[in-house]
Amino acid sequence: MAGRLLADLGAEVIKVEPPGGCEARRRPPFDCSDGPSRGQSLYWAALALGKRSVVLDLEDPADRASFEAMTRSADVLIESFTPGVMERWGLGYAALAALNPGLIHLSVAPFGQRGPKAAWPATDLTIEAASSRLSLQGDRDRPPLPIGYGQASFHAGAQGAADVVIALNERAISGLGQHLDLSMQEAMIWSLMDATGYPPNTGDDPPGAGDDRAESEWLRGSQLFACADGYMNGRVEFGPGVDPRSYTKRDLMNAAVIQDIRMAPVNTTRDIVADPHLASRRYWRQVGGYIHPGPAAHFSRTPMSMLRPAPALGEGQGLVPDVPVPARHATPASKRPGDAFAGLRVADFSWVGVGPMTAKALADHGATVVRVESETRLDVLRRLPPFKDGVPGLNRSQWYANVNTSKLGLSLNLATDEGRAVARRLVDWADVVVESFTPGTMARFGLDYETVSENRPELIMLSTCLMGQSGIHASYGGFGGHGAAIAGLHAITGWPDRVPCGPSGPYSDVIAPRFTVAALAAAIFERRSSGLGQHIDVSQVEASIHFIEPLILDEIVNGVTAAPAGMDSPVACPHGVYPTAGIERYIAIAVEDEAQWRALCSVAPLDEFATPRFASYEARHAARDRIDTVLADWASTMDGWELEAHLAAAGVPAAAVQRPTDLYRDPQLRERGFFVALDHAEMGSTPYDGHPTRFSAKPVMLRRAAPLLGQDTEFVLGELLGLREAEIAELVAAGALQ
Repeated sequence: MAGRLLADLGAEVIKVEPPGGCEARRRPPFDCSDGPSRGQSLYWAALALGKRSVVLDLEDPADRASFEAMTRSADVLIESFTPGVMERWGLGYAALAALNPGLIHLSVAPFGQRGPKAAWPATDLTIEAASSRLSLQGDRDRPPLPIGYGQASFHAGAQGAADVVIALNERAISGLGQHLDLSMQEAMIWSLMDATGYPPNTGDDPPGAGDDRAESEWLRGSQLFACADGYMNGRVEFGPGVDPRSYTKRDLMNAAVIQDIRMAPVNTTRDIVADPHLASRRYWRQVGGYIHPGPAAHFSRTPMSMLRPAPALGEGQGLVPDVPVPARHATPASKRPGDAFAGLRVADFSWVGVGPMTAKALADHGATVVRVESETRLDVLRRLPPFKDGVPGLNRSQWYANVNTSKLGLSLNLATDEGRAVARRLVDWADVVVESFTPGTMARFGLDYETVSENRPELIMLSTCLMGQSGIHASYGGFGGHGAAIAGLHAITGWPDRVPCGPSGPYSDVIAPRFTVAALAAAIFERRSSGLGQHIDVSQVEASIHFIEPLILDEIVNGVTAAPAGMDSPVACPHGVYPTAGIERYIAIAVEDEAQWRALCSVAPLDEFATPRFASYEARHAARDRIDTVLADWASTMDGWELEAHLAAAGVPAAAVQRPTDLYRDPQLRERGFFVALDHAEMGSTPYDGHPTRFSAKPVMLRRAAPLLGQDTEFVLGELLGLREAEIAELVAAGALQ
């Protein structure tokens, strides 16, 4: 996913594969359009789009020398080997940086490069369990449930691409590369939104995530209601005599757009492919023999390119150097604070999730970000728990604080002429503007990109909303739960015999920032050479569709509509969540290959199945109910953490289903220092979620706690915008600073 997103952004991406090709080429779903025989992997078609392929055996010294020569001239290296493997080959970061000081080396691993779990085997399921997301999902009378299509790999990959582009910006300042150490577990923790704030601020887990799971109403898809052809997501009261079952999803979505109602269709993959709004946005792209979901971001000047289909094995072999490439020497700066966006000025008009998280990435990496708010139109998150000590207050929400670190706070009432005049002055000060209003709102304020960039061709503006800036449903206003429903993630998450429960929380809100940060960082990087800005339009739904792109291709190519998966997996068996000792305690176990199956049989009472007959996935899948029964009985009396350690030591991907409270005791997170205490002006010292990626050139990632409402108004107006005291007093009198 990291390489795919970089290719979409214009990079020349060379996929280095072992002899016989990488495993992604053999991952379902497959193209069966010519009959029952398996054609190309549609997973490969999606994730390898835009790349070239070369074949090298890194166990062979000659091929390692060729690989080393390739990295001498490369800007970026992405690898996801078990920590220590690259060092064993003599290809670790230290060795490669000595040959190419400008190299940015991204290492993606389940738990990062160091710590007691660094070498543990893992899958999407077990990472979802270790991150605590599993504890928040599913039906209350059944075990916790994963999202219906593996997500940890996509979250980590898209995060990695964004971080690579950030590091390229830093290299433009320092002249040096660096090592990026990305933990998939920590990337998934960032998908929890509010949940990590509960333990340190209320002393407990979120409702329904602890011992109270079976009794809580907090979990279930209680916002779903049936319609003529499926389900809608939203709490809606219909008038007398109105039966939503007589209307289709498309009927109700059209009504939601026209009447500004917070409901959304629970789209299937078939619905997505036929969606009229996506068609009106010209979303779909023909690349090679397949129609793909289109670019995750629309750039007004340098559009993302999707020009090359997934490569045949070794088709780029001529790109491997025949002779050693001379070492590439960078000229280091005299000082290196490691801030990619030092000196960058950002006006942040966004609210709730995606926009604030995007601007936070710039702020954490050195930009001066001014967060514009008003007590007359409060950010939704300021009113949402968890609150410090459980006491509500506008400056006491840790959810708000967690996504707004390192920023300055400006209170500004845009409903007044005076407030809008200050906003224009702020935009004229800024290099970058981030906004997440409903399309047309910035234009009503006189702050649309066409207006504010008229005499400033260098200005960059990111506009992000649920459906994008254009199209027949552009004016639809909703939140991340609606976005997950429209993007198809809700429909595939649940039990096959029940109504889908969907992902926990506003899920599209935690996918889209991976793409918005990458897009914005790329525009900033491009401007360093061109001197020109541009407008970026990111639809959160369109970005989120990429996290199920192989299923979308399965629909387009094979006509297969993805259904709620329950615990089933097309690549792993067993693949389940089993009760362990204690109240509502569980462990996730997933087996993806024969070696892992043999390892599981060596520790679990699976003698009946420990024969060559069950070496294949297909044989195990046929017997999965019997296997699950044995594992459930075996695990039920055991401590989950002892069992996960026992299984991991044997080579079996397994993870106790952690609750948010467990994350603060997790030895892996503690070793990596994931949670970072920041001193907030009202809440005091409070743990914040750290970054999932450690940048070797930037030891301190979070610069300061989130601001109080309007905390820095006087500083911003006086020091940054140059207003005199008398002018500020006039703004106060006019109600512009509320």
